[in-house]
Order: sequence, then structure tokens, then C-alpha cells
Amino acid sequence: MLALLGATASCDNVKQSASEKFNSGAEQVAEGVKEAAEKAAKVVEESRRQVSKPAPYRPDRFPIMSYSQHLDDSKKTQDWFQGIADCGFTVVGFCDNIAQLNRAKAAGLKAFVVDANLALQPWEQPDPAKIEAAIDQSVATFGSDNATLGFYLWDEPKASQFKGLSLAVSRLRETAPRLTEFVCMLPNYAKLDTSYREFLTQYVETVSPAVLSYNFYGTMEGGKLRDGYWNNLNDVQFVSAKAGIPFWTTVLSCPHFNFRELSDADIRFQVFSAIVYGAKGIGYYLYQTPTIGNYRLGPIDIDGTKTETWHKVKRVNRVLNAWGPTLLQLRLKGAYHLDKTEPPSGKPSNLILANPDSTELVVGEFEHEDGGTYLIILNKNLSQSAGLYPVWSKKPSNIELLREDALWVPFSGEDIWLAPGQAALLRIKE
Repeated sequence: MLALLGATASCDNVKQSASEKFNSGAEQVAEGVKEAAEKAAKVVEESRRQVSKPAPYRPDRFPIMSYSQHLDDSKKTQDWFQGIADCGFTVVGFCDNIAQLNRAKAAGLKAFVVDANLALQPWEQPDPAKIEAAIDQSVATFGSDNATLGFYLWDEPKASQFKGLSLAVSRLRETAPRLTEFVCMLPNYAKLDTSYREFLTQYVETVSPAVLSYNFYGTMEGGKLRDGYWNNLNDVQFVSAKAGIPFWTTVLSCPHFNFRELSDADIRFQVFSAIVYGAKGIGYYLYQTPTIGNYRLGPIDIDGTKTETWHKVKRVNRVLNAWGPTLLQLRLKGAYHLDKTEPPSGKPSNLILANPDSTELVVGEFEHEDGGTYLIILNKNLSQSAGLYPVWSKKPSNIELLREDALWVPFSGEDIWLAPGQAALLRIKE
């Protein structure tokens, strides 16, 4: 009996061992299948990402964009579009239909199009088939018109919306590679679950945008500059440079909430602080003043007339248009504050060591496509002018200044002065 029990136990052990070996083998097979499936998925995803990677974005004119939202079609007349062009804008945001697009084109403007079928997609719970169909429909309706710059997708998306946006961008790359998406990112004072730089990096790596666009409204009542202004610029510049794409900055042109009414210096400062960090496009929020809350003094008033802000914006845009062809050919090497109140951006060589008249200057060092050295110098003081008497680490043999009439002139005499918020673009020969 004991022998029989022992034999039975031995048989059970053999069965258990065989079962364990079978289960182990099955698990290994399942693991192998899973691993192969994951590798295949990665290959497909990488293939899709390669398709969706944008070609280097290079507009024919420097992008200067007007924002107008929730405006009746009846107000977007030919005169309205011509007013945008006369103010020095090159891009209008946004056109809703073919008639508006034709008016923009007649005024010499490019346009981002808002197609409701596309813009109202549930980006957090995306339906790939519906997104692809919406892109295809938008491209079929507007894509062949050379006035179409691209399509509005979303404003200030959350991280949970990135995947859905990536589907739209990828489809747009496949069907109409000359067009670009418009997505404007949150500023660093928004509530985020991670650091701002990580947030932007996640967006760029997930969506693969052609342009990194963001807003930051820092001109607060009481004359203050909102905390984090320069850090925001630094992070955007870092992420865009690492990804090899340009960035656009959206500035405030229509005061509301606790933002102050804007002086000439305020508008100059907002625009040229972005330019000195290498921005390749500027947007103004808003162009037309809406009839809500304490929104006021946009370039166009609620009754359709031009305000003093229109003329202030036009003066700044005149400089941008004169500088534009040169700006599009510059790559930022690094930017730094002479008063050392902010950390440097990039890797500047510190060509300017000091400026005895004023230290409240920001210096951007750029390399031109032809290999030349260019500087942009910003007076960040909003109440006092600054004379430029730079102390050079290595004195240049020749310095030229690009004026707002698009002429290069010697950097000397009265041309060395900067008004509050003003910037100078210099060409250096070492």
C-alpha cells in the first residue's frame, strides 16, 4: 500500500512538473507574441510619426497675425480685411468661409481657417476616422487656395488632448503638407501637472507641430510685469530649438481683466522681447474689441472704428515688416540680460560685456544663414530711453543698423538711442 501511494505521488509529481513546464512554455510563447506585437506597434507608430514630421516651416513673409473671435460675418467686410493689412498684419485669424478667404486674399493676407467640423472635435476622446474625415473635408474645401495658411485646431490644449491633436496634425501632413495647424499653448502661469518645460516637450513630442505657438500676457495694472515672463520665453525657446521648429508669441493688444491699457512702450516691449529670444512670428490678441466684460481699446473698437491702439500696433508692425526678411534667416545662438537679473538662454558668447548708459538691456546673438553675426538689443525699461555704448569682448570692425525703412545704415550718431521697449537690429563684422 505504501509502495502504491509512493508510486501515485511520484506520478502526480511528474504530472505537476509536466504541467508547470507546459504553463511556462505557454507563458513564454504569450510573452513572445506580446513583445512582437509591441515591436510591431512601435514600428507602425514610428512610421506614422515620420510621415507626420513637418518640413522646415519657412513662410514667404514674417507672420504677424491678428486675432478676432466670435465676430459676425457681416462685420468682416472687404474694408475690415484691408484695415488689417493697412495695420501691417500679414496673417488674419480667422476666416470661417470661402467669401472671407477671398476678401483676405484681396487684401494681400494669408489666413488660418476655422472649420467648425474640425475645430469642434472632442480632442480628449478622439475618433480617428472622424478626425481624418474632418481634415480631408477642410483640405478639400479650403486647401487649394493659396491664401490658406492652415487650420485652427484648438486654443490652450490640456495634455489629455495632445493625442487627438496629433491625429489631426498627422493627417494634415499626409494630405496637405504645405499647410500648417494652429494651436496656441498655455502660458506658464496656467495650472499644470508638471513643469512648463516638460508640458511643452510632451506636446512637441506627441503632436509634432510645425510651429510652437504660445501666449503670455504680462502687462499688469500698476505697471508690473507678470512673474515668470522671462522664464516662459526661455522655456519656449529651449523646447523649440531642441525640436528644430520655430516659435510664435502671442501678445496682448486688447486690455481686459487686470491687464493695463497699453502704451507704445508696452506694445514694443511685448513684441521685441519675443524677437530678441528668436521668435519667428507674432500674434496680437485681440484685433477687434468684443462687447463683453472690461475688454477695451483693441485696435478696432466695438463700433468698428480705429482706436489709438491701431496706430500703436501699426508702428511696431512697420518695424517687423522691415526686419522680417532678415529675421527669417537668423538662428538664435543665445540671449542674455546685461543686468544679470535673468539666466541666459541658449549659448551666447557675450559679445557685449556692459553698457555704461544702461544695463537694462537684453542682447540676442544670432547667426545668419550666410554665416554672419547679428545682434538684437532690447531696452526693457518701459519708462526711460537708453543710449547704446557697448563694451565689447572683441570690438567689431564694422557695425550696421537696420532701420524701420529697411535700410542698413552705420550704427552711429543719433541711431544709437533706444526708446522704452524699443529694440535695435545690428549686423556685425568682426
